Amino acid sequence: MSKTNAHIITKSEIVDWINSASYSQYHSIPISKLRAESYQHNPHAADDDPLIFLLFEKSQLIAFRTVFPDILYLNNGGRIKFAWLSGSWVHPDHRRKGLSTLLLKKVIKFWKGNLMYTNYAPASKKLYDKTGEFKTVTQFSGIRYFTKEGLKDKIHSRWPMLEGLPIATGLMGNILKAFHPSKKGKKVKLSSQMYISTSGLNELEGLIQNKAKSSLRRNKSDFEWILNYPWANQSDDAKMEAARYPFSCWSPDFFSKPLLIQTEKSSSSPPLIWPVIKNGDLKLTYCSYRDEQLPLIVEALLMLIKNQELRTLTIWDKKINTQLQHNKHPFVFYKKQNQMVFAHKSLMESINEELKIDFGDGDVVFV
Repeated sequence: MSKTNAHIITKSEIVDWINSASYSQYHSIPISKLRAESYQHNPHAADDDPLIFLLFEKSQLIAFRTVFPDILYLNNGGRIKFAWLSGSWVHPDHRRKGLSTLLLKKVIKFWKGNLMYTNYAPASKKLYDKTGEFKTVTQFSGIRYFTKEGLKDKIHSRWPMLEGLPIATGLMGNILKAFHPSKKGKKVKLSSQMYISTSGLNELEGLIQNKAKSSLRRNKSDFEWILNYPWANQSDDAKMEAARYPFSCWSPDFFSKPLLIQTEKSSSSPPLIWPVIKNGDLKLTYCSYRDEQLPLIVEALLMLIKNQELRTLTIWDKKINTQLQHNKHPFVFYKKQNQMVFAHKSLMESINEELKIDFGDGDVVFV
């Protein structure tokens, strides 16, 4: 392997760097401007925090890794600053040379092992497993539901040779449905008209109260950061940048906002959901509700699926999944999902308690 040079970008350097001539000349950019803006406004990041790790061969960028800081709140009142591993790339001509491992070691060193990760790609998970230094923190079990079009997309992505062959696609769909059929239950009728409206930051008290019991206690400033600085949008600028960025930064239907669900007889504390929609897929990140409000939440989700012509719905909340099974719905197939959160052994050794982390935590809610 040729001699390489490493360079680190801190929070205080991000703005000047993404507006520099060197950044504009990268064939593959290490971070989108949307994500850089999010990193810049992260309420948990200090000016000298190392966030972007670059590796060069001469003047060519051949690998990068990015992280973003967060805070763990402990039962004894203590706090530990750590970083989420989020975004790793190696130039195709330089893969299988140990560059990802080299950068990961640098990140571990600079952050003294105070690292966690989730929402991982299989290749990244394999790298972390290879180190033997990351331990499981928690695991989420959820369900991904597919409409007819969503199931067709799944078949074509797994077996591209079937695209354009409706008979073969239909046969494969029937085989998949035989393993995981989605039963349609009785429709729950609402007693009055339902309204869905965008929630303001002042209406997130239910979410803030829910997170008060979490190891990541999201407050108003956290949710303001998440709401105002997502990592993707529908803009033409993001679409142009997507051609140079290895990760998601654009979607024609991108949406990420907290929504209030109300009726004419709504109480002063209506249920709230925070859906993230991207490329025809909806995943439910955060939510706040009372048990008697579950039918409203399911009805709202099904309304979004219908009105936005979405293809899949992913839910990690057990009660909402149970309620959905009792509703008439458009899904023809479902697949159980597992999502895990891992932490470096150094971080786990310094905590010595069970962490409480929700599915929406980490980089899941941003994109």
